[in-house]
Amino acid sequence: PFSDADELRSLVADDLAVLLTERFSASVLSVAASRSRAPAPLPRPPTRLIGRDEEVARVLDLLAEPETRLVTIFGSGGMGKSRLALAVAERAKDRYADGVGYVDLAPVSEPALLLSTVAVTLGVQEGTGGSLRAQLRDRLAKEQMLMVLDNMEQLTDAASDVSDLLAGTDVLQVLVTSRRILDVRGERVFALEPLAVPAADGATTAAVELFVERARGFRPDYQPSEDDMAAIAELTRRLDGLPLAIELASARLRLLSPRAVLERMGHARLDFLQEGPSDLPPRQRTLRDTIAWSHSLLPSDSRTLFARLAVFVGSADLEAIEDVTNPNGKLDTLDLLADLVDQSLVRATGEAAEPRFRMLETIREFALERLEASGDAAAYRARHSAHYLALAERGNAALGTAHQVQWLARLGRENDNLRAVLRRALRRDDATTAVRMGRALSSYWSMHSSYTEGRGWMNRIAALPSAGPHDRAMAWTIGAIQAFLQGDFEQIETGLDEAVGVAVEPLERRIVAFAQLLRALASGVSPDEERWHDTLTDASRKLEAEGEPLAIGFGLVARAVLSRVHGRPDEAQKLAQAAHDLSSRIGESYVRMFASAQLARAALDSGDAASTRRHAVQALLAAQRLGNVIAASYALALW
Repeated sequence: PFSDADELRSLVADDLAVLLTERFSASVLSVAASRSRAPAPLPRPPTRLIGRDEEVARVLDLLAEPETRLVTIFGSGGMGKSRLALAVAERAKDRYADGVGYVDLAPVSEPALLLSTVAVTLGVQEGTGGSLRAQLRDRLAKEQMLMVLDNMEQLTDAASDVSDLLAGTDVLQVLVTSRRILDVRGERVFALEPLAVPAADGATTAAVELFVERARGFRPDYQPSEDDMAAIAELTRRLDGLPLAIELASARLRLLSPRAVLERMGHARLDFLQEGPSDLPPRQRTLRDTIAWSHSLLPSDSRTLFARLAVFVGSADLEAIEDVTNPNGKLDTLDLLADLVDQSLVRATGEAAEPRFRMLETIREFALERLEASGDAAAYRARHSAHYLALAERGNAALGTAHQVQWLARLGRENDNLRAVLRRALRRDDATTAVRMGRALSSYWSMHSSYTEGRGWMNRIAALPSAGPHDRAMAWTIGAIQAFLQGDFEQIETGLDEAVGVAVEPLERRIVAFAQLLRALASGVSPDEERWHDTLTDASRKLEAEGEPLAIGFGLVARAVLSRVHGRPDEAQKLAQAAHDLSSRIGESYVRMFASAQLARAALDSGDAASTRRHAVQALLAAQRLGNVIAASYALALW
């Protein structure tokens, strides 16, 4: 019944909303989860591809064959594999209805992180009720997509993961660049050869064209003379037609003529390398010499910075470079970086407002040798660890403030270096540093939905010979938090007894509180277990005493969830509201996302449609700010 037109309009709107939700919720949420973060645009190389038209066409032909699922572009370092793959992907993108996903694997060294890295690129966030592998297979099952896995040579032990993803779909294709063949069934290998160099008649080839093109990047009006062309032809021959070697050599035209470059390079060094041991990899017989020659022309301070930059993995910002590589302030870091960028030894990336700097992996290998030879490698690795440990701890504190979203993005940019600190601590059996970093990253892993990665690091830390009871308790508890968020209650009940039993010292109270909280959650899901309430309340009070907003909010939300499960709706609503109010006061979104969802659920259970929508919208907005697809889907379902 209705009394007027306005009431009729409201009733019809509500009925339509219910009908649409019931009919389309599954498909809409599936689309939202899979497409809310479409693959990012392909990287845009700053220069045009030269001399590879035939290779691009041949790889495109391979991908066009119906039986082709996996193509590996194979070759030595500096050959231009990544550049070729990007050109192929750009030309082929219109073939794929769901686009091209580009995954840069150069900074990733653990095969176990391959799937996590692919998931981040594709916008697949870990949820409950299934493994990351299963979630990726579900996402890709019907995707007509080309996935580019760039720089996979250090992850060939994860080749079976690539095969497994392909086995779950009929239309996905994968394009890999690697210095090693993956050696899996169905792999089509495309061996990339050097650019053609001039024969004795001196005819212009792709290698010469590349040299001149790059030289004009430094001297736009450059017109090579006949003598210049002869010298360039000889240079490209001595450099074996390797694109990276040619680009490094062409950079010297800022100061020298081609003939002067040729004379300075000389004959003895190349002759020696050509006559050296044949079992050395190609980059050590040719590319290494090119980098060493370019390195020899650097001023002393530039060489110093070049070697010290090798401690960074992936990219680094100016703040990190200045702090780690310039301890006494004697280096003019910015000018030296500009010099290294000009010499093609370092690349500048990112937005102009916040530039980041990185080395090609082959160049970084050479820089690491220089750092080891200096005798200072251990000192600068220690400075690198100290910088990123302090950064992670600053970030952990900031994740509980109004700066949460900015710090999530920043920690994401620094993830390669943060992982390097953990990796180094594990190799050195340094449980103290590893635990500190794990504690600092625990909130980031939770908010970033990196549950599997967090659990993996913590399990390895707990197993270190140097890990004492406190270290193991911390590692088990952090791992259990990730397990809880992933929906795996089995791990929560394993290994936490010792965490609960550690001495209640100031540093350890938070461990004990979280361990008790998680154990209460694990036992509280059983209706026959009534001790959960008192235990949970006690744990929550201990977290409140610690004064960390995220920890307090986590405890309140957890109590709200279990109160609702055990038929205490009023208590659940009160606790969720307290968590929401706490989050609002400090201006963060993570706790608010969960608290709003619980308030929406409570309103839904009580039949208050207007309040349900209001709280669901708040949960959705918080999830959007954090980029959390799983939470956004849950909020949509409530709404």
